[in-house]
Amino acid sequence: MTKAVAPAVREAALTRTCPECRAAPGQKCAPGPGGRSNLHRHRILDAKQALEPMPPYQILPPDGDRTFMEMDPDDADTFVVSVHHDVMASLVLCPYEAAMLFYLAIEEHDLFRDGGRGITNIGVCMILSPLGILTPREHQEAIDRLVARGFVHLAAPGEYFTDPLAARVQHRRELPAHRPPTPRPSPSACPLGAPQGFRPTPPRTCGRPQ
Repeated sequence: MTKAVAPAVREAALTRTCPECRAAPGQKCAPGPGGRSNLHRHRILDAKQALEPMPPYQILPPDGDRTFMEMDPDDADTFVVSVHHDVMASLVLCPYEAAMLFYLAIEEHDLFRDGGRGITNIGVCMILSPLGILTPREHQEAIDRLVARGFVHLAAPGEYFTDPLAARVQHRRELPAHRPPTPRPSPSACPLGAPQGFRPTPPRTCGRPQ
């Protein structure tokens, strides 16, 4: 729990979803020790970030290293999320933006058509998990910040697509054979399991331009 919080930050925090106790906008966080109701630390940090100016546009080196995350490590025909290392470093403290970036990249290939049951990689599950608690306004805010960074582009009014240099989805067979192996966690170890029924709905249509 936080103690001294600037009034403007406190007001902004109350308009946002709490990532710790999932309190909805307008609701206080779960009571702390002694029954005192306060704002959780991550809700305050998220509000402070939202009050900051839009992040600057980031130029990614085309030959930069990439992180590869299989959707299903036990399936030889699975798809793989490929993310630029600089993108991962930029979004390490921005879980909502990271979740939306992964969602847009995966949705472009219509991989949520089965409710996300094919996603068993614990890392991908954890990155996507914030989308289940965010409001449509918070979804749109994450997209706007990704656009400002240059990781996502506006294709048409209400349609977005990810910059393939920032993040893209490829078939495992398309990757070079010398690619470093990705850890293979057991699906049963994923706190979300295979996220059945998981399909967050951003406030606007997301997709690659036709």
